[in-house]
Amino acid sequence: MGTNKGIGSQPINLRIFSESVVNLTLVDLPGLTKNPVGDQPRDIEDQITKLITTYIKNPNSLILAVTPANVDMATSEALKLAKAVDPEGKRTLAVITKLDLMDKGTDAREVLSGSVIPVKLGIIGVVNRSQQDINTNKTIEHALKDEKTFLLKNYSELAHKHGTVYLSRTLNNLLMSHIRERLPDLKEQISRLTQAHKKRMEDLGQPVIDKEAHLIRLITEFVKAYSSTVDGTNVEVDSNKLKGGAMISVDIFQNIFQQHLYDVQALNGLELKNIVLTLRAAAGLYPPLTVPDMAFRTLAKGQIAHMLQPCLECVDLVYEEMQRIIQRCGKEIQREFQKYPRFCDGVLRIVNEFIKLQTEETRTMVKYLVDIEVSYINTKHPDFRDEMETLLEERSAARAEKNQENSSIDHTQRNAAKKIAGQMQQFGNTRTTPMGSPTHGKNGRNNLGVTSRSVFGLGDGIEREANFLSEIEEFDPGNIPPRELEDVELMKTLVTKYFAIVQKTIFDIVPKAIVHSLIETTKDDLSQILLAKLYAPGVADKFEILNEAKHITEQRNNTIAMLEALQQASKIISEVRDLSANRSLS
Repeated sequence: MGTNKGIGSQPINLRIFSESVVNLTLVDLPGLTKNPVGDQPRDIEDQITKLITTYIKNPNSLILAVTPANVDMATSEALKLAKAVDPEGKRTLAVITKLDLMDKGTDAREVLSGSVIPVKLGIIGVVNRSQQDINTNKTIEHALKDEKTFLLKNYSELAHKHGTVYLSRTLNNLLMSHIRERLPDLKEQISRLTQAHKKRMEDLGQPVIDKEAHLIRLITEFVKAYSSTVDGTNVEVDSNKLKGGAMISVDIFQNIFQQHLYDVQALNGLELKNIVLTLRAAAGLYPPLTVPDMAFRTLAKGQIAHMLQPCLECVDLVYEEMQRIIQRCGKEIQREFQKYPRFCDGVLRIVNEFIKLQTEETRTMVKYLVDIEVSYINTKHPDFRDEMETLLEERSAARAEKNQENSSIDHTQRNAAKKIAGQMQQFGNTRTTPMGSPTHGKNGRNNLGVTSRSVFGLGDGIEREANFLSEIEEFDPGNIPPRELEDVELMKTLVTKYFAIVQKTIFDIVPKAIVHSLIETTKDDLSQILLAKLYAPGVADKFEILNEAKHITEQRNNTIAMLEALQQASKIISEVRDLSANRSLS
């Protein structure tokens, strides 16, 4: 605004009380400026035009288009703006000033009579005090007498319909007539605004007097709202998005947790080498007649342990949703949070700390549940035992059938071995060791040129040499005996079937553990925790958390003032209605 001819949008309210004035509300708007002066900005014309338009576009207002008499009325900016917002002229009254400043030999009769530009509500001429009159403290009464004298002298035939007094009365009559015309709409608008502000007043509430009782009530209401949001009994149901308990049950437990848990496959990360070496290690020195039980337990435990990660992620997701519930557990408690920011901060801090503590305990419990499954592989589980016995029976039957097919081949191999043994006994120069075994020469060969290992390979007629150390150090997937491959496939099947049983158990028990340890415990203990932290006798300045936010106090005061103004407006409308009815009767 500045200090030199600047303007501002903030109105300056001035009330004048007098027995000699009529009831009017007049808004004195700044005159249109074409060129900025003083502190005025370059766009002063646009600013003033927008400011004026803001007021005169209101359909409930009357427009006074003021134009000097010594200016061509056809170029009047005031009439131009008025016509833009009131094209039919139902709200526009033209006022002609400076009648005493016109050039000699000219007058404003054609303008005042409406011959130049007609105005529907009329054109009224006035003579105001000059700056010289103001400087010499010329009174209003004296100025009105001089105005009347001027009009009678220069416009005697028009004097009775012009002048400041006539303008005041005309404005009052027009205002009353305009109010009567707009009365139904105004009454409805005032009623609507009154109801809205009463509702706003209910939301803001009255200032708290008994803070002790109010604090207990707020804690109780918060715990109730929090629990109802978790349980799904909150009446404020959102049809667009799941929240609270529904979010935990449907989105987290049934969708996210189930997907992530079953994304963990039974044989993930389990390679052929791992299974073979586990089988061999479990067999030890003596090859087993069946699949080693220890090998199955070892492999099953390692795979079940992979389920822990999705279980812990599920706990974290529930923890995050429990935190979000605090911020949206009912509109009523949210209003209280806005009203008492320190109470809100205290509740958020305490509840978050408690939920975080319970979350850590829940994570420990969930980890313990998975550890239980890892610790004890129950091969006697009804769902697993029957399938395992069936698989082993099928495997035994298949091997028996294969052994019968290979019995003829084994008989041929035994005859060949006997023949070789007879040939060896015919060599008289064969040296024997004290144990009766052939003497080995260079490279571990006996005098026949046959290695001790090659005797067991006569079936295929190929001489082989084995390096036992290299077989341990290097794993060759292509050099696994068929029988061992059968054991590998059986082990994969058994691990997969047992893994599915445990997976089903984990999917059922983990949500139960989370609900018990995190959700239900929070609901049960929340009230006691909040009372202990916020209301306990030893808590210093415990009632200061109910200090109301400044903006709430300001809103309440503004709402009270608006209600009083609306009541006054309603009273005025009633008076206008009664006055209109009396005039109609008379």
